[in-house]
Amino acid sequence: KKKVKEMGEKEKSHTLLQDQLKELNENCDREFMLKVNRALVVLHAREVLASLLIRWPREAPLLNSTVLGGLDISQWFSLLDFLVKGLDLEAQNKILRKVVSCSEPTELVSLGLTAAQCMKEVTVAMVTKEFKYPVAEKTTYADKIVIPEAACLKITMETNHTLHGSVDIASDEEFTEHHWTGIGSGEKKQEEQEKNVPGNVLHYKVTLDNVEKPNVRVWSLKVDGLQMGRFDTSYSLLRILLEDQSKKTITSPTWLPIVKLWPSLIAAACDLTGEERIKLIGLLLQVLCLNSKIGSTNGASVAAGVQKLDLTLLKPLWSLYTTMSKEYDKSDKTGVLKPEILRALTELFLVVENTAQDWGVEQDLMVETITQESLSQWLEKGISNVAYLSLGLGLTNKASEIFIEAKKKYVPPAPRLPTPPPLPEDEHDSSSSSSSSSSSESDSDSDTNSSY
Repeated sequence: KKKVKEMGEKEKSHTLLQDQLKELNENCDREFMLKVNRALVVLHAREVLASLLIRWPREAPLLNSTVLGGLDISQWFSLLDFLVKGLDLEAQNKILRKVVSCSEPTELVSLGLTAAQCMKEVTVAMVTKEFKYPVAEKTTYADKIVIPEAACLKITMETNHTLHGSVDIASDEEFTEHHWTGIGSGEKKQEEQEKNVPGNVLHYKVTLDNVEKPNVRVWSLKVDGLQMGRFDTSYSLLRILLEDQSKKTITSPTWLPIVKLWPSLIAAACDLTGEERIKLIGLLLQVLCLNSKIGSTNGASVAAGVQKLDLTLLKPLWSLYTTMSKEYDKSDKTGVLKPEILRALTELFLVVENTAQDWGVEQDLMVETITQESLSQWLEKGISNVAYLSLGLGLTNKASEIFIEAKKKYVPPAPRLPTPPPLPEDEHDSSSSSSSSSSSESDSDSDTNSSY
C-alpha cells in the first residue's frame, strides 16, 4: 500500500509538472527552464544516492571523506539530512543504519557530535517592527521583511498589549499565501502567537485603529531568521548510534564519546519543548544506561579509566521537574494521568538517583540541585521543630525566643464575611421600598418618642 501511495504521489507530481511545462512552452523563459532542469537533476541524484546507500555492500570500502568526494563532516551530515527528509520512516532508518554499520569509526564519532550540535535551531538574525497607534484616523502599515541567510522565519506576535485593529501576513505581495490573519478589538489580551514560515521573505499589512488609552502606544511584531532545523535526522542518527554502541565492548575503538554528547543533549532538552524534549529525555536515558553498563560488563579495571557523566548538569531539568510537579499537585486532577513530559522527567530522575548512589555521588548531586526556596523551607521547619520541643520541655534557647517574639508580633487576618448573592431587580426594588418605608416608620416613632 505504501509503494502504491508513493507511486501515486510521484505520478501526480509528474503530471502537474508536465502541465506547467506545456503552459511555459508558449512563452519559454530559458533561465527558468534551466532552473527547472537543475532541480530535476538534483532530485534524481538524491534518489540515486539514497538507493546506493541502502544497498551499500559490506565488502565495499568503508564510508569516509575520501569515498564521499572530499566532503567534510558538516557537509556529510547536511547531505544525510537532505536524503532522509523526503523518505518514509522505514527508508530513513535503513539509510541511517547502513551508514552507521558501513562507516569508519572516526567518521561515526564526528557524525554523532555534529548531530548533537544540530538539534537546536540556529537564529541568523532578528527583526522587530513597532507600529504606533494613530492619533486621529486609523493607519495602515504595509512593507516586507527580508533576512537573506535564513531558511525559515519565526513570527512572534505582541502579547503585552491587546490588538486594536487587524494584521495580515503572507509570503507574497498579493497576499494569496496567508500565514497569519487576525482582528482585535482590544477587549481582551491576546494569547501568544508563534508561527514558522518557510523562506526568508515576509510581507505584512498592519491596520491600527485610533486608541484613546494613554498606556497603549505601540504594537510590535518580532521575526527571527532561523536556519533549517535538523532535529528529526539528528535524533534518529543518535538513537541508532547509541543502540549500536551498546552492543559493542568498551575496548572497541569505535566507542562513542558519550561524555561529550551529554552536555549537548542536556542543553537541547532545556531549549526545546513538547515532543522533541520527550525524545531527548529518551536519549539521555540511553546515555545513562550505556555509561552505567560500562563498569558492570567490563570489570572495575576497565571502568576505572572511563569518565563518568556529570550528573550536576541536570540542574535546569530538575528545576523544571519540581515546578511542574508543584503545579500538578496544586491542580485538582486526582485520577487523571500525569502529563507525558512529567512522567518522562520522573523516570529520568529515578534512574539518575540510582546511578548517583551506585557512583557514590548522591551528596554532591543533592547539593548542586537544591534550590534557595527549598533551603528556606527546610530551615524554617527545623527552627519551628526546635522551638516546639524547647517550649514543651520548658527550655529557653534562640529558637524558642524567636518563636515567642514572632507570636507577640503576629496579627491574625480579619475574617472574611461571605458576600450575599445579588438580588433580582424586582426584589431589589421591593427591598428598597420596604427599607424606605421602615425608615419612615422609624422616623415617625422617634418623633413620637421625643414628644412623650
